[in-house]
Amino acid sequence: MEFIEREKLYGLGCGLVGMSLLASTLITSGAQLWTLDKRLADMAERSGAAYQVPVH
Repeated sequence: MEFIEREKLYGLGCGLVGMSLLASTLITSGAQLWTLDKRLADMAERSGAAYQVPVH
């Protein structure tokens, strides 16, 4: 709950599971979050934890 309040993530349409995935990604060194969930992907990108697809 502290994470959600500190990062102002409430009301963005993401549930508890998504928030847990984002928090886990942020506390794991070198981890990136890949998801098809648009709202979760937006939050991960905003947090700097989104997986970036390599361009060839």
